[in-house]
Amino acid sequence: MLVVEMGQLTRLAAGRARAGHAYGVDLSGPMLATARARAHAENVPNVSFERVMRRSTPFPDGAFDVRSAGSG
Repeated sequence: MLVVEMGQLTRLAAGRARAGHAYGVDLSGPMLATARARAHAENVPNVSFERVMRRSTPFPDGAFDVRSAGSG
């Protein structure tokens, strides 16, 4: 399963993708740094992070099984 999460709830997305991979995307470099640090501290191995514009991502349409957006 592939999951993409826009915002800071990527650890929840990683939980949804236990047998797959979660991608956390955000506009903010500092927010991504925080998310990376949290994932590392909590030993969440199935997550990657990308800095992207909200309406433009490097992922093709239909690439994910689940998409979600969070803020906080």
